[in-house]
Amino acid sequence: MLGILITVLKIIGIVLLVIIGLVLAILLCLLFVPLRYGIWVNSTEDSGWNVSGKFTYLLHMLSLSLAYEENLRFRFKLFGFTVLSSDSKPKKKVKKKKESASKDVQTDSIENKDEVMDTAKQDSVREPEKENVEKPDIKPENKELKSNKEKKKEKSKAKKEKKDKKGNGIKDILAFINENDIKYYIHFFGQQMAYLLNKLKPKTVDCDVRFALDNPAHTGWITGLLATVKWIYKKNVRVIPDFTSDKMFLYGNIYLRGSMRLVTVVIILLRCWFDKRVRELIKKVL
Repeated sequence: MLGILITVLKIIGIVLLVIIGLVLAILLCLLFVPLRYGIWVNSTEDSGWNVSGKFTYLLHMLSLSLAYEENLRFRFKLFGFTVLSSDSKPKKKVKKKKESASKDVQTDSIENKDEVMDTAKQDSVREPEKENVEKPDIKPENKELKSNKEKKKEKSKAKKEKKDKKGNGIKDILAFINENDIKYYIHFFGQQMAYLLNKLKPKTVDCDVRFALDNPAHTGWITGLLATVKWIYKKNVRVIPDFTSDKMFLYGNIYLRGSMRLVTVVIILLRCWFDKRVRELIKKVL
């Protein structure tokens, strides 16, 4: 008996370990498998702006494709099969619905005709009886009008109370921020945004752009500003200003490719939660 119990416990333990291992593997995959993106931008004098992008996750198990020329088009795939698409429109179902609606209207009209005939017969039978019956006094429905007015007043009061609560909530948040050091919150959230943008920044950049502003002085100012960005020199970026044009334009090709892991979002949320001041601010907001 003891040997049987030990083997059963061993089997249960192995099954539990396998389940825990699978759960951990799924969590690690969700957190550490990168979300990859690729963005293509093309702009010419004739065609205008053409933007397309592709986002993949979990080794292309989930993929989303976007394209914008004149209208926005999208396609969402799960395990290689299209689940949602802007091109697919159910036309046959609409026809079936229209046919069923027309049939329902025909049947309703037939039923209504029968009901009208029955009511006409009943009224012809009851006409002599109506002469002896006293006509009730018809009075205006003052009660219903009063109730409607009261309902409108209650709705307006409720709206005012909601607005006052929202205003008081915003005032409380602003007062809480003023009481504490506002520089601390700006510094903290600025650090988190910089951390997120550092992880989101594209690893591959291919840019060949020609641009001009309405004023050549503004074009020169933007060119000088771009020259101070060190990140541009590390990537394959070519920016050609046009000082002769009086029109504002931006023509060329831009390609961006990068990735981000969900661990970065979890780290930012944990930092916000373990900071006492930020946690109090989040509680005030929520």
